[in-house]
Amino acid sequence: MKKITLMLICLIGYTAYGQLNVNENFDASLPGTWSGGYSYTTELPCSGAGAIRENMWSSNTSNTLTSPNYAAISNGTDLDISFDYAILDYPAGFGDPPGPATVAGWGSAEVQYSTDAGMNWTTVLTIDDLNHVVQEACANMMVTIPAASLPNGSDIQLQILNTWVAGDYYFYVDNFVAQQDLGCTAAVIDSTTVVDDCGNNQFTIDVVVSAVNDGTQLNDGTNTYALSVGTVIAGPYPTGTAVTLSVEHSVAACDFDLSEQQYDCPPSNDSCANAVPLTAGAVYGDNPVDGTLIGATDSGFTNSCGGTATNDVWYTVVVPAAGDITIETAADVATGTTGNDTALEVYTSDSDCTGSLTSIGCDDDGAATGAYSFLELTGLTPGQTLYIRLWGFGDDEFEPYSISAYSATLGVDDLDDTTSFTYYPNPVKNTLSLSAQNNIENVTMYNMLGQEVLRANPNNVDSDIDMSGLQTGTYFVKVTIANITKTIRVIKQ
Repeated sequence: MKKITLMLICLIGYTAYGQLNVNENFDASLPGTWSGGYSYTTELPCSGAGAIRENMWSSNTSNTLTSPNYAAISNGTDLDISFDYAILDYPAGFGDPPGPATVAGWGSAEVQYSTDAGMNWTTVLTIDDLNHVVQEACANMMVTIPAASLPNGSDIQLQILNTWVAGDYYFYVDNFVAQQDLGCTAAVIDSTTVVDDCGNNQFTIDVVVSAVNDGTQLNDGTNTYALSVGTVIAGPYPTGTAVTLSVEHSVAACDFDLSEQQYDCPPSNDSCANAVPLTAGAVYGDNPVDGTLIGATDSGFTNSCGGTATNDVWYTVVVPAAGDITIETAADVATGTTGNDTALEVYTSDSDCTGSLTSIGCDDDGAATGAYSFLELTGLTPGQTLYIRLWGFGDDEFEPYSISAYSATLGVDDLDDTTSFTYYPNPVKNTLSLSAQNNIENVTMYNMLGQEVLRANPNNVDSDIDMSGLQTGTYFVKVTIANITKTIRVIKQ
């Protein structure tokens, strides 16, 4: 079991019960209800995953960031405003990050409010050379609009007005908070951490609470979990489930949501040690295996082709007697889904996955269709095991795919000459019978996802494998006889 700390608490802007309460971290976007020239970026946020910024220069001398108008929202109390900001030079070259810090003389930024839907604006704070420190790090600004300026029931609208004087720079804004007295005290959440339980294809969420205050419970829309100081465990949830936890209070004005969290357990062949065996056929369609990159992690290898993505999975195949093999990817067999831009690299090893892997070929888009991979290898050592690492060109290649290994020189009889191995029936209803000239040492069965579903050690020349408890579908059976391993495909009816 491993823990993955995803992020500290992230809140969203909302209003409720006659007071303004805006808490916007811009981690996911610039909300569509906000207006002005600012745009969302993931480049150099003050904290979290994102921020917003505006490029000020000689052709853009005045611009704004304007909140929606919160009609009749004020409860007649002080409004505390806080936000993080930074001022960084526009990048010198394409692809360069912003910076360094913009020197003095850049202009100003005014924090303003309106109680008449933007007809008139009042400035309550000005950022300029008098109070701005030239630095690349973000700074925090706070200001309070007194209760007397916000009568009970009045509208409230907020704005940052940027005025350019010199230079070419980005003005960043992040973690914008504007809050009147809510009539309650919110719970304090320090962190949220996903804890995987992939042995059971599920995960839980650890929520660390340092102060309960008026908080009562966590709510995931189906189940609730009482708040207490310490770690509150929510779940379990099936792998791949998107979960949003609401922190609820005795006064609803203090309620807020934690950021959506999702965890995907890695595929069974996420590591070389658990590579899925491919059975070489005569053509692609003989033995394709469906696969997925959802949840796949980095094996630590540098790609020799095909982008920089690090989410990879592994397969093996035994070189046929002719010493040649073709490895190809395509749309998955189960659904025919296309779109995955695969890349693959093939290795030999001096001692399975624990030895030194040597690359003997790499391909990105060599297949005739789509952005699939095609690698033809010749002059190989018959009987040698090849290790195949497959990944997506980008980290977002989550469409299913299939992979197959084949050789035109390979016939069905070639697989069985050395051991006189036979198996029947195929398709199977309940029992798969195996027979060989030598003792059948090991039998391991995998489903189409590469998950082991059955294992046996017959140590006999004949063996009956009970498949009655397995679901209908295609299975790969890895059989070891006289230290020779073969993989066959059977269909369970």
